[in-house]
Amino acid sequence: FPVTIDHGGVVLNYRANAEIVTDEYYFVEINRKESAFAIKKFNGAFFVEVASAKELGIALNGWYRIKTEVTPGTAGKTRIDAYLYIVNDEPENPITLIAYINCEVSDFAPYTGKVGLCSNRSEALFSFFVMEEI
Repeated sequence: FPVTIDHGGVVLNYRANAEIVTDEYYFVEINRKESAFAIKKFNGAFFVEVASAKELGIALNGWYRIKTEVTPGTAGKTRIDAYLYIVNDEPENPITLIAYINCEVSDFAPYTGKVGLCSNRSEALFSFFVMEEI
């Protein structure tokens, strides 16, 4: 998707949390204004940054590919891996990895939430979405 204003990305495990009486989720985000790629958690009130890569040179009209992997671990931990690729105009090199971030969290389970695309108070265009269970 092209980054058009400031934020856009993938929502992971969007679900209601009865304890805080609101929704919570993880968000793998491209932030053009800060030229950053981040994994954040929305805790029902605000976003908390969990992992990030900064100073990536993210362009206003560039096309990017986000790949995320969520892996249940041991002792209630969940691993989130996120990859950011820039889409090139070169046929021999169509995409280039520009950032990789990961984290291990203890509050991702249960794995009952929704997955989708999101923009955070901004405009973003998405060309396609694929989800695979591995």
